Amino acid sequence: MPDFKPINLGDRTRYLSALHGAEAESCEYCFGNIYAWSDIYPTYIAYEDKCVYLQQTDGERTLWPMPIAEDEQAFARAIRIMDGIQLHRDGTHAHFVYINEAQRQRLDRLFPGAFEFHNHDEYDEYLYEADNFRTYSGKKLHAKRNHYNSFIKTYGGRWAYEKLERSNAAECAEFAADWGAKHASEKGIGTDKEEHVLDVMLSCADQLGLLGGVLRVDGRICGFTIAERCACHPQTAVIHIEKADDEVRGAYPTLASMFAQDNPDFIYINREEDMGIPGLRQSKSSYCPCRMIKKYSCRAGRPL
Repeated sequence: MPDFKPINLGDRTRYLSALHGAEAESCEYCFGNIYAWSDIYPTYIAYEDKCVYLQQTDGERTLWPMPIAEDEQAFARAIRIMDGIQLHRDGTHAHFVYINEAQRQRLDRLFPGAFEFHNHDEYDEYLYEADNFRTYSGKKLHAKRNHYNSFIKTYGGRWAYEKLERSNAAECAEFAADWGAKHASEKGIGTDKEEHVLDVMLSCADQLGLLGGVLRVDGRICGFTIAERCACHPQTAVIHIEKADDEVRGAYPTLASMFAQDNPDFIYINREEDMGIPGLRQSKSSYCPCRMIKKYSCRAGRPL
């Protein structure tokens, strides 16, 4: 039986080693993201010879992300074990979450007809070609290019971009607090939960392997981003947090472009989900994703 323990910074190396080559491409499987949210959604981890298990608590619900398994036999065994644990606890089948298309097909193949899958598009993630941000070339990105060029022209030698580091983390936290106060009335924006996650990411950025960038005008921060390299797809950057001053025209597209230019090894950029917020959906769609990472949840309808 898996021995679940609260996830901690010491799990990172072993977890990332297991994740290499896995199908877990969504942000919920990024270690930095898991750890930063673990005080809010308690997360437990367990290891077996060929498998890593995750378990999360969301209020009264227990959520089961897909196991990270070496092969299909280990994967199928893990699914049965997780479902069995939940059945033993409360008589219900496990609520499996963060299932991408490849994992959905695997579950269907290993357990034909056992699961009914549900997709909620507000949690689907936006994947882009990184070069789009570096150049904003083409008709579809004409508006982004105009905003970017306007920023460069307006602020000339007054703007600067730098990497996110310990030396500027406190300034980023102050900027985020001000930004959150301005957007407090918006759904899912500037909440206490998000502030806590940001504090964890900034204070533990080195231990979590996070990277990012800071945009300044006249020495003052007008935007910053925090990202993480996707362990199972190392050429993909996952943007966990991005904030910029809405009153500085072109700050968002310039910040996004400079991050991509500053990290030329990334081929793709994952800007995560829109949470069903109309403004976020419009903004993320406007950058023209090359693919949506669809995510599903499911429960078994029969014994496994």
